[in-house]
Amino acid sequence: MSFLSAWGRYITYRMITKLSQIQRPFLLNMTGAYRTSPTAALQAITGIMPLDITPEAEAQFVQLKLLKKNLTIKGEEYNYETYEEKAIGWSRHPAEFIDEERVNLEENLGAVGEINIFTDGSKMEQGVGSAFCVFGEQQELITQWQGRLFPKNSIFQAELIALQEAVKYARHHQNKVKIWSDSQSSLKALLNQKYNSQIQSRLSVQHS
Repeated sequence: MSFLSAWGRYITYRMITKLSQIQRPFLLNMTGAYRTSPTAALQAITGIMPLDITPEAEAQFVQLKLLKKNLTIKGEEYNYETYEEKAIGWSRHPAEFIDEERVNLEENLGAVGEINIFTDGSKMEQGVGSAFCVFGEQQELITQWQGRLFPKNSIFQAELIALQEAVKYARHHQNKVKIWSDSQSSLKALLNQKYNSQIQSRLSVQHS
């Protein structure tokens, strides 16, 4: 659908009508509704996007992600720099990848280290955030960190960023450090040799 981006922003009323006429027979066949049923109702029932919106959405996607230009849609601003780029290919040679023994998926709170970092990510109505707390061998709180993300960030991204910041902290300390996370998906992602997330890719490199 990339060719639609060239004219998607300049679609006319006549084009909208034509696209609606093309889509309508398929909607009728899918729903079995009467021919007098409004097209908008058929689109709502099937959950299918109107064809005239598709080229507009495609054009906006190309402008934001490929051309890296900011967008303003109905008063809301979208900055291309706030969107995570998709990681492509291998970040490093598979032979140099993370040792699986360094990522333990078992719950063993008894195996504490000299320094223990507990990470967490959350997504609630109040917003999305990442945090970690650092405890010493005597369970005393050494320091803590928290960061606020954009509302559109996912809980998976929040968990990964918490791990990423914890790894950054651990790399600057000589003590034996253990990082704890309750996110199985994030830990398993570290063992995945091919990723779609740049955060995940960077975290894997830092962890090794």
